[in-house]
Amino acid sequence: LGIRIEFRTWLTGEQRFSSFENIVDDNQTVSFAFPTHFSQTRETLQPISIDHVGTFFRLATHQLYKPILVIIHIAMTEIPIRLIAIKSSIEIRNQLINSIDIQFISQSDDLHEFYLEPNQIRSLPIQLCSTIKQIHIRTANFALDYCDDPVQWSDIEKNHQSFLRSCSIDGKEAVYYLCLQSKPKYPVILQDPSLSIYQLTIIPSLTICNLLPCTLTFEIPSYPQKFEINAYKYHREHTLNILQNFDILFLMNIFRMNKSLHLSTINDLHGMKVTYQRVIFYGHNQRIIS
Repeated sequence: LGIRIEFRTWLTGEQRFSSFENIVDDNQTVSFAFPTHFSQTRETLQPISIDHVGTFFRLATHQLYKPILVIIHIAMTEIPIRLIAIKSSIEIRNQLINSIDIQFISQSDDLHEFYLEPNQIRSLPIQLCSTIKQIHIRTANFALDYCDDPVQWSDIEKNHQSFLRSCSIDGKEAVYYLCLQSKPKYPVILQDPSLSIYQLTIIPSLTICNLLPCTLTFEIPSYPQKFEINAYKYHREHTLNILQNFDILFLMNIFRMNKSLHLSTINDLHGMKVTYQRVIFYGHNQRIIS
């Protein structure tokens, strides 16, 4: 949640809360026991029984802001051990091959900065979830500027789409492309679309998956370098400007394509769910495989 939380356990047999207060800092995992002595209790969120596993939703209220959704996930690891994860309604994941810096600007123009390693997931601080105005992104440790155009949170709420952004060095030509993908979820149990869960994912502008049982090589005529993709692996490309047309030529050990695969601009592809192109692979003896 981005803040320290305090909680007490409910002793079902004695119908009371325990007097021991558990404290968990942000991004910390702790173990706790069930003490049996009594003390005065404080309640902020509606109590949750850990006799059940699953995902539970609670509303945290604040005098200055609208109610904020808190997600509490309870899982069983080993009997009778429970794993309790508490997170806010906005989660962000980095699926780039590089670490990234992210800036969140609130409606009061306060700045919140985060650093995400590759494949790292982070739940945003709860106090930020209801006040986000803009999101800036850049790859870390490359001296790059933040993305040329910030992502507006109002566009995420209205459009629920992916946003292509580019990063440059000293405001010059763009050298790194990435996408921010937003996926909202509406908990049916709450019956209130304004209380949504958002999964934000930073992804490459182009991902090529090799589903063949052999190594695949591809090259782009406008780029001098060739790339190899092992069997059943994928390549994440971040230097191509997908706002422009380009061709890709795929090669295998003894087979090559009869023509390049033409990719239209992302704007042209936006209205298509799927597009197909037929190409032919042939060997040195002109033997053809489809």
